[in-house]
Formats: sequence, structure tokens, C-alpha cells
Amino acid sequence: MMVVLMTAMLAVGCKDKEKEEISLSDVNAFLNTSYPNGEGIVLRMDLANTVAVIPYTHINGPRHERIFYALVNFQYDMETYVKYQVTYVSCTCRDANVNYWSTAYVELTKPTKAQNTRLRKLSYDLDGTGHYTAGFWGDSNPIPNTNQTTYQDIKDNFIPLLINKTKTEIDALSTVDDMLSGGIMDQSTFDAFTGASVSTNNILRILHALFDYHANTWYEA
Repeated sequence: MMVVLMTAMLAVGCKDKEKEEISLSDVNAFLNTSYPNGEGIVLRMDLANTVAVIPYTHINGPRHERIFYALVNFQYDMETYVKYQVTYVSCTCRDANVNYWSTAYVELTKPTKAQNTRLRKLSYDLDGTGHYTAGFWGDSNPIPNTNQTTYQDIKDNFIPLLINKTKTEIDALSTVDDMLSGGIMDQSTFDAFTGASVSTNNILRILHALFDYHANTWYEA
């Protein structure tokens, strides 16, 4: 669906593309292409970073799972880590008129082995420099649970528990229950997030998917 939407936008005004299906490769070629400037010099036209569509295992409140798709709409290679934006659906119980997508800004390190990759940064607002709004919290704020959990609560008390965790450690966390049983989260914190499991559990699930994409992109099989 996301690729179809991007395809539609790119096809507007392109008569020769009106009836031609545009692939993800076409989209990336459009975003990153070289072109002659008319004076025999080839210029680089990097309109944006390469995008990708990745599967993730969504989990809802009753713990039913199904495969969804997320859009990696930004990825930039730094010396020791990669910066990402990944956009995904978290809550699926809302009415269509407020079924917004969340965007996470994520930084993943580049160690020698993929399984040792660490979560360097996770944000639903500012990026690592603090100068750009790279994330978007698409769920309710506050979440309509008993505790009226806010994004600020998740930012202050949940996300820090995940920072510096390796791919192996994150992959072992299917739900927040595993964070409690594994000693990563104490009982009072666990209780505070009761009723906010859709948001927190799908943070874990999107990290699973992004860690896998990172491993497949930056490391040899």
C-alpha cells in the first residue's frame, strides 16, 4: 500500500508512466539518480535517501499477531552507526479517521558482528542532534488506560530501558512481559504501563524488524 501511494505521487504529471507500474527500485532511482546538466558534466541529484519496505510482526491488545509492513523512509550511514526513520502502524483498534502511523527515529551501531549491534538512539520526536523533528508519536496521548499513560511516560521510563541493548537482547523480548521476567523492568514500571501494551509491544516488534533489516543491509549473510 505504501509503495502504491508513493507510486501514485511519482506518476502525477508523467504521461509516459500513467499506466506503468513503478517498482520500489524505480522510486529509489528517482530519489538517487545522476543526470547531465547540459554542459557535459554529470551532476548527482540526491533528492532523498534510499527507502525500503520491511515486514514486522504486529501484535494487538489480545496478543493476536499478523504480518504488517513498515516503511524505512530514511537511512543514512555514519562512521560507526546508521540513522533510520521507520514508519509503522501501532494501534489497529482505532477508527480510520485517527488511524495515524508512528515514525520512530532510530540509530543502530555497526559492530563487527550483526548480533552485537546496539540500539544507540530511539525517539518519537527529536533526532540525535536535537535539531530536527525526525519522529512522530502516532498513538493516543495520553493512552486511554487506567494510568492515562502519555508519550512522555514512555519516553522517560520505557525507551531508556532499551537503549544500548544488543540485537540479541532485543530479539529475546517478544512483549513487555519478557522485560519484567528478564529483570529489565521492575514491577512498578510494568504496572505503570498496564493497558499501554499495544504501543510498547509494537515498539519491540518494529525494533526486531529494523535490526533484521540492518543486519541484512550492512552485513554479509
